[in-house]
Formats: sequence, structure tokens, C-alpha cells
Amino acid sequence: MPLVRSMFIPLVCAGLMLSGLMHLLFPDETEKHMSSARNVRIVGTILLVLIAPAVVLGYHILAVLFALTGIPRVLTPHRSIRLQQRLYPRRVHGALLIMSAAGLWIVSSLLRK
Repeated sequence: MPLVRSMFIPLVCAGLMLSGLMHLLFPDETEKHMSSARNVRIVGTILLVLIAPAVVLGYHILAVLFALTGIPRVLTPHRSIRLQQRLYPRRVHGALLIMSAAGLWIVSSLLRK
């Protein structure tokens, strides 16, 4: 369990960072793939699966965030796609993902001390 605890936040941060970089560097390719309801549901399912280890490890706020972002992607992927497309471009979403990774890393580092 200590290995899982020590690796969980870095892996989540790496996933957010990788996703953010893909959105920033390849916005057209990302748009093509993330305009598919099937792919959006897969991402939503991954987020929902991450709830279990987050709860077990005591990261309850993170678990709630995974649920808030995962449930709409699984239940209403077309609505999720349209909402994101209307709110801001892929590059902005990429920047938000990278900022989320940095914020999570900073908060987890501060809480460990």
C-alpha cells in the first residue's frame, strides 16, 4: 500500500500533464479523437475507476472531482463534447489540464510536509 500511496498522485499528475500536452501540441488531432462519444466515455470510465483508489488512499476531494468530471462523460458524452467545444478551444483545455497537474502536485507536496 505505501508504494501505491507514493505513486498515485504522481501518476495522476503525469496523466493530466500528458493529456494537457496533447491538447496543446496536437489540438486538431485531439479534437478529432475527443469528438467521438466512444472515446469520451472511455475517458469518463477511467476517471470513475480512479475514484476507488482515491477513496482508499484518503484523497476524498480528488475522488469527488473524478466523479464530477467522469459521470457526465459516461452518461452524456455528446453533451460533454458540445459543452467543451462551446466553452473554449482545445488549447485552453490543455492549459487547464496542465495547471491542474501543477496544482495537484503543489498541494500534495505541501500536505506531505
